[in-house]
Amino acid sequence: MKYILLFFLTLSLQSYAQNIALGDSLVAIGKYNEAINTYKLASENSKNYKIAKVFEAKGNKNEALKYYQNYIKLDSTSIPINFDFGLLLLDVSKYDKAQIVFDKLVQNQKTNSIFLYYLGLSFEKLNEPGKAFKNYKLASEIDSTYHKSNYKLAYFYSQIKQEEEGIKICNRFIKQNSNDIDMLKLRAQLYYILNEYSSAIIDYEMLLKLNQDDEFIYKDIAKAYFKLSNYKKAIEIYDYLLALNPEDSNYYFERALCFGNLNDFKKAQNDLDKTIELKQLTFESEYFYKAVYYQKNVQLDYALKFYNKAFNENRENIEAYYQICVITDYKEVNKKKVLPVFKLFLKKFPQAHQSKTDYITKRISQLKQELHMQ
Repeated sequence: MKYILLFFLTLSLQSYAQNIALGDSLVAIGKYNEAINTYKLASENSKNYKIAKVFEAKGNKNEALKYYQNYIKLDSTSIPINFDFGLLLLDVSKYDKAQIVFDKLVQNQKTNSIFLYYLGLSFEKLNEPGKAFKNYKLASEIDSTYHKSNYKLAYFYSQIKQEEEGIKICNRFIKQNSNDIDMLKLRAQLYYILNEYSSAIIDYEMLLKLNQDDEFIYKDIAKAYFKLSNYKKAIEIYDYLLALNPEDSNYYFERALCFGNLNDFKKAQNDLDKTIELKQLTFESEYFYKAVYYQKNVQLDYALKFYNKAFNENRENIEAYYQICVITDYKEVNKKKVLPVFKLFLKKFPQAHQSKTDYITKRISQLKQELHMQ
């Protein structure tokens, strides 16, 4: 009798093992629902993991989580399955639970750079940048070739004003692979932050050659050329950006500044007018630069008009009101009307640069003498 029982037990075990194997074969040909039903017939705990992976493949992440949890209730020691579970927790934004999973994995394997990276990522998602940085740094020290942790570390260096350290990391990877797009983008931005505009342009131009046409690349190149006083080149790029986004008021404004620096005041004014037309909030900067360009073109009535507009937009705009003082002094025949304008400047802007307050104070004294002599 015992041989008969053993025979049926062997058949039963073979049947369960066959269910796992059959489920695997169904997954291989994309029959996910049939695979899930087949896995459920098995008795092994591994079926829970198998079912979880199929639900992941189907995009049903909540069901996948449930079956991961079913597996871990029976066996919490499997490192590969806990790792997959942690990744899914990150994917569904359960960052606090993911952090616990990856912390346990790191405690189990303290020198595993991948586990450290994902623990860092969990902390980053939980808005704990200090802990994230610590784990990214440890991961990088353990494996200086692991791209993900080193990229994150370089990025975090930029956040704590240590851009040079970030550039060192980028350099190491770009030296190995000159087409490393992620590191090129990051290095270009770090150069830009450091005002190393020529180096930033080189990296951005390389990215364009690699068919990276993100809008921010063109924006940064245009600004970099502007900073280098290459206004014509900047205008070319703003022309391209405006062809892509003809309703972007910022591009018109920035191109206006380029035209202004080339003393092409008519085009500058046209772009500023377009900026004002497109913008919906305040126009302080646009009014201010319109005034500047009218002033440079010796159209003082218009300059005064737009300095007043800029000042009305922002009553703390020291430069706008200072220019109002200067132009009013130049144009106004009745100097009695000028004195209160000057006095208001000193009262309202005691923090203004000394050169301005000295000039205004001197002119008040001169005007009083002139008026007294009259």
